[in-house]
Parts: sequence; structure tokens; C-alpha cells
Amino acid sequence: MLEYNAPCSKDSGFFFLSISEANELVSKGRCSEMDALLDLWINTVYNDVQVQGSDVGPVVYLRNGTGSPLLGYAELAQRWGVSKATVGRYIRKLIALDYISAVSFAGTHGTALYLKNYLSTMFQISDILVDKDEVAMALHLSVPVDEHTESEKPAVQIWKIAVQILT
Repeated sequence: MLEYNAPCSKDSGFFFLSISEANELVSKGRCSEMDALLDLWINTVYNDVQVQGSDVGPVVYLRNGTGSPLLGYAELAQRWGVSKATVGRYIRKLIALDYISAVSFAGTHGTALYLKNYLSTMFQISDILVDKDEVAMALHLSVPVDEHTESEKPAVQIWKIAVQILT
């Protein structure tokens, strides 16, 4: 039973599916871009103490029991019945359309997917900007830091050019 009320107009509304029904629909075969987006929406959680990074923003969590929202393209490819390259195209397109934010981490850690406009659509509250550093801290991952801060970079570049000219 839902403990909140989120009214919406008929033409811009949404409906609820149980997670088991949604998973069954997704596993029927090759998912379209719309099917993939629906899957992401259905599997999004916010402020769940059992899911790392959900306090930072509405994150996609496939309920695998780990509490980690990090996903790999291979996992999504198998889930959606498409290739890893197609998953990459889907994700890039959803980012370009400003539907999601993807926070990727080096190596085999994976990617955390955050839905944009989720909070305003589902709960009629202001949406949150997702910051990679906050996500990294929430997921207990390290983010590589550049050798120079942003303010030092132009000075270093000018110095390198000057050295090239002089030599």
C-alpha cells in the first residue's frame, strides 16, 4: 500500500507496476529504448538506507541484494536482451535527452545511473543535482584527483609553452 499521494493530469500521468511484473516484461526479449527507460524508472529508489548512494539522488538499483547501485553494461545487455554496444547507445541517448545522469567509475566498478526529474514527477518536490564526488563518497569509491587544481592548469600550460619557445 502506498503511503503518499502524487496526483497528475491524465495526459502526463504514470502508473505503477510491481517489480516482478516489470522484470517479467523486460525479460521477454529485446528491449527498445522506451522499455529500457521504463525499466530504469521502475527500479529507481530514493533515500533507502539499504541502497548506497540513494541519499545523493534517485538512483537505479536492480535489487540484487548487494545494496550497491553500480551497474555494468554487460549486466544491462543481458537484462535487456541487447548487445553492450546497444546499451551504451541507449545510455548516451538518455543522457543527451537529459533523462538520466550516469556517474562512471574507472576499472570494473561500474556506473551509477541517476534519474532526472524523478522527484518532481513522483513526489512533486524539487529535483537534486547529482555530483560525482558525492556519489563516490556515498559508494566508498575513490575518485582520481588531477595533479594540478583547475586554477593552476592555465599557468602550467603557459609555462610549458614558454619552455618550448625558449628551447
